[in-house]
Amino acid sequence: MVPDYEEFWIGGVWRVTATFRNAAGVATDTTAVLTVFKPDATTAVLSTTNTPGTGIYVADVPITQSGDWYVHSVGTGAVADAEWSYAYARRDPRP
Repeated sequence: MVPDYEEFWIGGVWRVTATFRNAAGVATDTTAVLTVFKPDATTAVLSTTNTPGTGIYVADVPITQSGDWYVHSVGTGAVADAEWSYAYARRDPRP
């Protein structure tokens, strides 16, 4: 099964959202670390904000390379959970 994904052109910005819920299903603030895995096999930890609401963390990823992009969102502390997000970036076909 292929996971849901978003498509971008190089130069775009991918807004990644991770929501962490406790065992009762309630969105809960936690310590969140979002790591991006770029097409060239380098990684970077993303700066996040949780301004949208409790337990919701957002990071903007500038798309600088064509290929497969992944973000691994890990919560530790009040909520221990993890999820993956996926995007694909294309080169602009125009010369």
